[in-house]
Amino acid sequence: MQFLSILVLLAGGLVACAEAASRDVIYCFDFGGDYQEVAVGFTPVSRVYRSPKYLWIDNVSEEERIEEPDPLLRDFVGGSKGEFWIGLDNGDYEITLIMYDRRRTHGPFAVYLQDRPAQKNVSLKQGEQLRLSFPVRVEDKKLRLRIEAEPGKQFALNGLILSGPPGKSAQPLFEEAPHDFLPSTEQVLREGAADARVALRQLCDWLLAHRLPNGFLGDYEPGAKSVSYYWYTSAYPIRTLLAGTQIFGEK
Repeated sequence: MQFLSILVLLAGGLVACAEAASRDVIYCFDFGGDYQEVAVGFTPVSRVYRSPKYLWIDNVSEEERIEEPDPLLRDFVGGSKGEFWIGLDNGDYEITLIMYDRRRTHGPFAVYLQDRPAQKNVSLKQGEQLRLSFPVRVEDKKLRLRIEAEPGKQFALNGLILSGPPGKSAQPLFEEAPHDFLPSTEQVLREGAADARVALRQLCDWLLAHRLPNGFLGDYEPGAKSVSYYWYTSAYPIRTLLAGTQIFGEK
């Protein structure tokens, strides 16, 4: 009987290893400030927009613990509520959240995936690292992670690891979003405009063609129930159009 139990345990371990081996790591995110050291093998993600494939849609805060030697645990994002979106192929994934703060406790807070509760009453103790792993199914090409703390409390999130079946990949969240990489020097010289007036005209035309339906030139909070416009993102478009008005004599 004992021998049979051992065989069952070994078989279960082999199945778990096979399942782990059949999954690819798609993202390793290191959350925190833009100017902090990033953990090896991780992609930095601050509260500011970085890519059309992933972003915070809430105004989370950024904190750091400069005395912490581990760059992954040294800084984190937090707040009373935070929602993070990732564009993905539809399918089944596993997400691991990494939480740590050597100075103070956080929570209780709840973790939601795809708008459904994954775990409630989570508390992060001072100086103790917490890792939470959950399966998640994506059916609308968008993974939605939301963390909500109880009134007067806050959460902390240092890192996120996302894995999925081989062949699955990240996708843009918004069709109209620009690419998240810069063109090469050769491409700029080949396709760009060397004449400053021509380049300015192209920029002005592009901005006017990409206004929101109400005429706003800038970004907005995509997950808000009522549209919340980011007024500061209109600064450079307005400056560009003012330059075009002055140089070309056109409104």
